Amino acid sequence: MKAKVNYKNIKAYIQGHLREKLFFSKRLNWLLPLHVFEQINYRLFVMNKDCYSNGECIHCGCSTPALQMANKTCDAKCYPVMVDETDWLIYKREYNIEFKYWNIKKSRDFELRITQHKNF
Repeated sequence: MKAKVNYKNIKAYIQGHLREKLFFSKRLNWLLPLHVFEQINYRLFVMNKDCYSNGECIHCGCSTPALQMANKTCDAKCYPVMVDETDWLIYKREYNIEFKYWNIKKSRDFELRITQHKNF
């Protein structure tokens, strides 16, 4: 089942594909705010692995991993909504999510640690 063509979904499509290009770029990924970069990584970690392997959500048919990079969530609620920096800090604290950064000069070099997982 494909998502409806409407403003919200078009915006999410463009936003997701733009962020996908930045996210996977070794030279430009710093353009993504750190709280957005972390949420994308978290979403990719908790999403259904079959969706990632298939290149589209098995529930709604949206393109992956671009869908995980947009503010919009999957219609099947596979991962949390994208939030602002303050709410992300609160969410990380509440669910014991830690990004341990290895190198200050390479701010995107990290280890993700989760001690409490939330089902969506």
